[in-house]
Amino acid sequence: MRPPSSETRLSNPSKSRSSLPPHARSARAGELLTAAEIYEEVNLIFLAAMASGLTISQSAQKAGKSVSCFLQRKKHDQNFAAAWAEAGQVATQFAEGARQKFLHLLAEGLGVSSAARLVGRSLWRLTEDRRQEPDFDQAWKNAYAAGRAKKLARLQSLDLAPFLRALSSGQSVAQAATMVGLTVSALYYFKNNDTQFAIQWAEAMATKKSLAINQASKN
Repeated sequence: MRPPSSETRLSNPSKSRSSLPPHARSARAGELLTAAEIYEEVNLIFLAAMASGLTISQSAQKAGKSVSCFLQRKKHDQNFAAAWAEAGQVATQFAEGARQKFLHLLAEGLGVSSAARLVGRSLWRLTEDRRQEPDFDQAWKNAYAAGRAKKLARLQSLDLAPFLRALSSGQSVAQAATMVGLTVSALYYFKNNDTQFAIQWAEAMATKKSLAINQASKN
């Protein structure tokens, strides 16, 4: 992608490599780059960032140039403009694929933050997409509801009696959780969303408190 002859923002593009600053080197054994090669490499960094789903501002920042710089290049360089359009198409396909995977993970009961991290999208970007696109917002709600139901069903199918016994015997929630191989957050989630388990938890805590009082009175 070579700059057009009307590209005035490149300083001395026809000069030799030795005229460029020492930091303008390629990966080829420290070989100095020409201004035209630097132009092309910067463009490729910007386009790769765009294709990965970053915004124009974020992509420009990665390439070390201003947004206006790339807008000018798009205006004056037809090859760059075409590559920009192609990068946008790739980004759209990438974003759609990532969103479908995100919704699938939500429907399986995974948390929002974890699902976003696994599909390589920022939670901010997905939330913005949700705000701007009603269909995606509704799909998010449906997937979240399905995931919540599936997660609760899995927890309801487990034998949590060992946890409740350990809790009532005086162990902490973290200690009792190891008895059933679950995380503390999963158990609290179940407690907050299942009335029967919440009652059993409260009864276990009451027994624990009673044992502590009896023990204290003996001492």
